[in-house]
Amino acid sequence: MMESLPMAAWVLAIPALPAAAWLLLVLGGRRAAPAAPWLATSAAALSALAAWVVFLERPWEGIPGGIWEGPWSWGFFLSSGGDGIAGLRATLSLDAISGALLPMVGTVAFLVHLFSVRYMRTDPRPGPYFAGLALFTASMAGMLLVENLLFFFVFWELMGFCSWLLIGHDSLNPSSPRPEAARAARKAFLTTRVGDLALLLGMVVLWKGFGTLSFTELAAAGGSAGSPPWLLAGGGLLLLGAMGKSAQFPLHVWLPDAMEGPTPVSAMIHAATMVAAGVILLVRSAAFLPDEILLAASVVGALTAFFAGTVALVSADLKKVLAWSTISQLGFMTAAVGVGGPGAALFHLHTHGFFKAGLFLAAGSVILACHHRQDLGGLGGLRRRMPMTWVATLVCAAALSGLPWLSGFHSKEAILSLALDGAALGGLPALTACLLFVAAALTPVYMFRMVFLTFHGEARSTEAREASEDSWLVRLPLAVLTVLAVVSARFWLFPVEEAPASEHWAGVLGTTLALGGVILAGLLFLLPVLSPAAFARFFGPLTGLARERWKFDALYAATFPPLFRLGGRAVDGIDSRLVDGLAHGIGRMAEAGGSAFRKLHRGRIQTYALLTLAGLLLLSVTLLLQGEAG
Repeated sequence: MMESLPMAAWVLAIPALPAAAWLLLVLGGRRAAPAAPWLATSAAALSALAAWVVFLERPWEGIPGGIWEGPWSWGFFLSSGGDGIAGLRATLSLDAISGALLPMVGTVAFLVHLFSVRYMRTDPRPGPYFAGLALFTASMAGMLLVENLLFFFVFWELMGFCSWLLIGHDSLNPSSPRPEAARAARKAFLTTRVGDLALLLGMVVLWKGFGTLSFTELAAAGGSAGSPPWLLAGGGLLLLGAMGKSAQFPLHVWLPDAMEGPTPVSAMIHAATMVAAGVILLVRSAAFLPDEILLAASVVGALTAFFAGTVALVSADLKKVLAWSTISQLGFMTAAVGVGGPGAALFHLHTHGFFKAGLFLAAGSVILACHHRQDLGGLGGLRRRMPMTWVATLVCAAALSGLPWLSGFHSKEAILSLALDGAALGGLPALTACLLFVAAALTPVYMFRMVFLTFHGEARSTEAREASEDSWLVRLPLAVLTVLAVVSARFWLFPVEEAPASEHWAGVLGTTLALGGVILAGLLFLLPVLSPAAFARFFGPLTGLARERWKFDALYAATFPPLFRLGGRAVDGIDSRLVDGLAHGIGRMAEAGGSAFRKLHRGRIQTYALLTLAGLLLLSVTLLLQGEAG
């Protein structure tokens, strides 16, 4: 045990340092506010350092089962052990999945903290902001370091709480509160609660069926369980939980509105924390999920990747384009798990974390320089005024588009090759492959549309004409993430599934689609060759549907509030008529009985004597009858 203490200390430091920063800021209150930015950032930096130390040491290698466990463990509700739920124990554990993702999470979290020091400089509430950011970081690290679905769920819920706090941060600004931020936070919280409830119910089903919530034991038991109805139900509930957290169709509606939060928060949610949790859940569950659930995951992911790409193509807001691109890329990851590539899904999650964080922080740099203007129609011409931001956006957009020699090319090619390999089966696997390739073709078009409209051409507003690059607190995170967008695929260590028969063609098709998409975007939005308006008209009603988010928000607004009101009236009717009626009926019966007995108590001695005599007579008759019967 003593030999493992140094490594255990490094592992413990990953979630403990940000958690300690959060605790200090909460306990310090307003007195700690001046120190909040650098306290939280220092804790995130040391946490990232610990993650890289653990990654380089790789303590899980050479251990039977490939899982390293720390020397400490905690019981459920302070239990000392026993059968059933009392026997559940939580401990810090490391395997190839957590070891591979921790450096990405730690690095992105630190760079977001560092960027926030400048971005939130004028914010009147730095204490709550940086406390929430620190707890967000600790929760994601904790979720990666547990091997039990129950404690995984605890950190899953903590991240949901942190996202609600941070998305709605500006709604409590004392000088200029933003009600739309509060609405977005509430929408995110309620929508993800659907998935959270499904995950909780799925855990109950799995506990009932397998008697364990350990991912390792579930994987071992699930391989021989087949596809009984209870496992189909439990697996479907887990998939629904992942769909809510990772904003997959039809529970995707919360993520674009979450852009109402500060831009660094968007980088955290989209790159390193919140939305990654659903994909990680599916990857850890893939070994025991039935084939039917995996097929459903592939179809849901492919549909999400396609339709989110169409919305990104027509979005007019800088951050909304990135939000819809995140939903689309999460669709790729979800589909990858479904087509038999959990390793490929994790690989894309890893590379996506770096270049998506770079894109969001670059968007934050633009918003900061343009005095919080973020509509694409009011930008333009920023390439010469903000060269570092332009390079970062260009490289990260190219990586996201899957252009060769960049990290996104390798991870997306792995997913496309597996999808192409499964397309030979026909039916839904073929549909999945087609949708993923169409989504891959859309990606470079909407990404380079954003690049060209933001940085090229003439400035279309006073804010854009007066923009300039900010301090090193902005430029340094952008520079680091730009480098990682290029090289991050080279230090990926988790095995990635291969499809040798289709790998070559997937690479050729993916590269062709990526290059073709960049050229098309250039012809539409950079060079006066093709008309964007004519291009939009070519697709007719599809363009209108995409601009209206495929009417999901309108559908939900027209469907669920009336249903909730109807349900509320039904419950109110049951409460007022059945429950209250029963209670009032009992009261009235008691009142009627009291009235009847009150007539017998009139204070007349003759009445009492008569009743006593009648009672004695009745008792005597009863005793005589019993004697004769005996």
